[in-house]
Amino acid sequence: MDDRPSSDRFYVGRLIDYGRSRHEHHSNGQEAFYVKILEDGGHQRTIWGGGSLQAAFQKSKTQPQLNELVGVRENKIDPTSVVYRARNGDGQVAAERRLETPKPHWVVERLAFFDERAAAAKALRDASLPRRDAVLAHRDLIGAYMVLDEGARHAAETIKTPEGQARYLQLLRETLARTVERAAPLPITEEQIKAKLSERRAEAERSRNPGAARDGHTR
Repeated sequence: MDDRPSSDRFYVGRLIDYGRSRHEHHSNGQEAFYVKILEDGGHQRTIWGGGSLQAAFQKSKTQPQLNELVGVRENKIDPTSVVYRARNGDGQVAAERRLETPKPHWVVERLAFFDERAAAAKALRDASLPRRDAVLAHRDLIGAYMVLDEGARHAAETIKTPEGQARYLQLLRETLARTVERAAPLPITEEQIKAKLSERRAEAERSRNPGAARDGHTR
């Protein structure tokens, strides 16, 4: 059973201890993994979790060390969802496709990691910010913009009014921004991102040198 909170939780403090012990240090408690932080004001907080907390700590991208400022996020169980709906000529939903990516139970990183995630989410929310500038500042937004592109194509094909298309893309952009902010995986894999980038590079090369493409077809 995945014992998660009903809403996301986020703790910030200086890492002062971690390891395995009996739950809440009770002599008859089950062994569990814990992370202890020193919060503002001098309050010590011990965060207990099962194997998923230990795995998050060990697989952390930033590998926090003792006495460093860290963030510990516990995500609620709801997955990250992006819904694509196809409508018929009468505007009724004829088909629906839902992409769901389970959110990690725990995320444990140096605090700067979460600050960067917040900055990336802010950039993604800003529709007026040129994509190139956003990606140069936050390389991992490439996947989010690819999902947005797919959403834009879907909206153009299935939503009749420009207003409806704009609302759909606004909701999709916000969903993706929240996903980035929570350090949850996007509904697109690294392999899909690499494949799409390869396709775009090939298309750009054909556009720059159309004669080479024609020569290749006549051989």
